Amino acid sequence: MGLRAKFSEAHRRLEGVLDRLRRDEQQGSALASSFAMLDRSLRELFDEEEAYLLPRLRRTDPSEAAVLAGQHQALRARLAALRALVTAPIEGSPRGLLVADLMGELAAELRLHRERKEGFLYPWAEQHLGRYLTDSLTPPPPPEDAAPSLTRAAE
Repeated sequence: MGLRAKFSEAHRRLEGVLDRLRRDEQQGSALASSFAMLDRSLRELFDEEEAYLLPRLRRTDPSEAAVLAGQHQALRARLAALRALVTAPIEGSPRGLLVADLMGELAAELRLHRERKEGFLYPWAEQHLGRYLTDSLTPPPPPEDAAPSLTRAAE
């Protein structure tokens, strides 16, 4: 399985957890458990990308790396707002509606973020870093010269 497939699969799993979280809220079942899974999965995915992909992308395309890092920050903020409702609901508030609204916003933002990464970051990483990132999502960092700039690659 290539790098793009591994990260895309991680996103699909994350979207599945978000779908489960939506069902659990609607049915009043294990909301806290599903939320913990979503929280952990999202943090793990972002940690991997921020540790291994974004630093190398930053050397070749700082603008795109900044956009993706900003999206991670916005998604984490949305997740924190959802965590506040799930773990410490406000008495007498329409909690279910607030949670549903935040989940919908999180799902939409996450989908756009995934599409952006699948359109650029993952193909770029597979082309420039694929030989280093084949067996796991937490490989040792590649050497400094492992990610040639996009302009050098085009020459």
